[in-house]
Amino acid sequence: MKAKDFSLDKIKDFGKYFQADKFWEKLKKYAKIIGKEAVYHALVLYYMMLSKETSWVNKAYIIGALGYLIFPLDFIPDAIPIIGYSDDFAAIMMVYNQVKESITPEIEKKAREKLSEWFLS
Repeated sequence: MKAKDFSLDKIKDFGKYFQADKFWEKLKKYAKIIGKEAVYHALVLYYMMLSKETSWVNKAYIIGALGYLIFPLDFIPDAIPIIGYSDDFAAIMMVYNQVKESITPEIEKKAREKLSEWFLS
């Protein structure tokens, strides 16, 4: 994907790469590298995806962003120090901003609880 193609509709296409076990594996392994803020927003999206209250349209965007996060051939490879996850974070934030009006306090609470498990140490 080229930088000019980085849009909500293109991100949605990455939904085919989403797998819950790979999502959890990547977040657990790279949480401290990805950073607390990015992990929090990814967790919010994940818990939103599971919610029966989330529309199918929003779920499609969310699954795409989470699929992009675990896709091994990013626009900016994850192996590049410091900036390797910047495109993943951009995808997460683009979708987060699209769906943020639908985020419930319960979803935020679940994300904060999981985040505190990983960042206490």
